[in-house]
Amino acid sequence: PDGKRLVFSALTHLYVMDIPGGQPRRLTSATAPEFMPAWSPDGQWIAYVTWTQDGGQIWKIRADGSGNPEQLTRVSAYYRDLNFSPDGKRIVAIRAPRQGHVEQFDEWDASPVNVDLIWLPSEGGDATLILPARGAVHPHFGPEPERVYIYSDSGLISLRYDGTDRRSIVKVARFLGWDLQNALQLAGHPEPATDAELAEM
Repeated sequence: PDGKRLVFSALTHLYVMDIPGGQPRRLTSATAPEFMPAWSPDGQWIAYVTWTQDGGQIWKIRADGSGNPEQLTRVSAYYRDLNFSPDGKRIVAIRAPRQGHVEQFDEWDASPVNVDLIWLPSEGGDATLILPARGAVHPHFGPEPERVYIYSDSGLISLRYDGTDRRSIVKVARFLGWDLQNALQLAGHPEPATDAELAEM
């Protein structure tokens, strides 16, 4: 949070380093694969997810690596996209069923079925459903501490922890996807060339 340290996941383990030029050091000695670390606002804690074929959990550990990791969730699932609330009292995340992730055809598909946006106390406890995610990803926070922001196919929206008072912040009018030719035509550019000639200098 202060811009002086970096936390990242590499080869299924968490590392912390000072920036610039620091030496990466392992944050835990656990054997389970660790992913998606997130800083607490005061910089004292790092939350992260674990994942095995038996399921995953949300954990937190002190940013200096002291002490043992603390398991925060009580239900095994596939968790991702963690973020602390501005006051550090809650963690928001995306949750999917363990079995759905195991059977997922594409490992990089961000939208498996039955995905939920949830929050849980940063001290650990039961997760509370905010709303079914339906493709929404990357929950985060803006200037209002009681509102969660998420990206969806329709744009950026915000809502309260109970899923009410939804507001559209940025609306996507048209999604071009990977259709490069249509995108170039829409932007007024010529179509890509179908052949090429080399000229001698």
